[in-house]
Amino acid sequence: MKETPFQEHSISDDETLFLSLIDVRELLHVVVTHGDPIHKFDQITVNQGRIFSYIFRPHEGPIQLKMLAHDLNVTPAAASQAIDRLVVAGLVVRRQAPTDRRAVIIDLSSKGRKLYREIAARNVEVIRDCLGGIPEETRMAFTKTLRHLADALHCRWETILAENDARLEAARAEKAARKKRENP
Repeated sequence: MKETPFQEHSISDDETLFLSLIDVRELLHVVVTHGDPIHKFDQITVNQGRIFSYIFRPHEGPIQLKMLAHDLNVTPAAASQAIDRLVVAGLVVRRQAPTDRRAVIIDLSSKGRKLYREIAARNVEVIRDCLGGIPEETRMAFTKTLRHLADALHCRWETILAENDARLEAARAEKAARKKRENP
């Protein structure tokens, strides 16, 4: 097996794990997105592709624009702008929420679902090719470990979002209190 850059230096196992994850993330992005059908649409940026992928997640389904922006840690205006381009490309649809006229629901169009399935099939093929030489038992253990890591990171992300929301709410309350003190 080819020596990795991390084997040349004396670093801890935790540092090796972290650097390996960063390396895998970057290389996976390059390998998977190279020639990806979604990039054939000139008007779709990486962030719009990120939104496109997030909307398709089977456990998510249609999502309110406000929640999409929150979950991806972007402003509602930025999410809306990205969605506008995806709507123009015919990949997503935007509609009013049935229970709240002010809320906007985002979902993939049939064209978007078809494209996503093509992308997903290609990505699975790329991963199979990359992991093809690894014994199945090792791949299964790796998959289980990655799922645990993803779950832990998701929990950490939820905590970060909640902390950010609390700080924002505290700042708003402080601003309102200051304004009230200045203008009795």
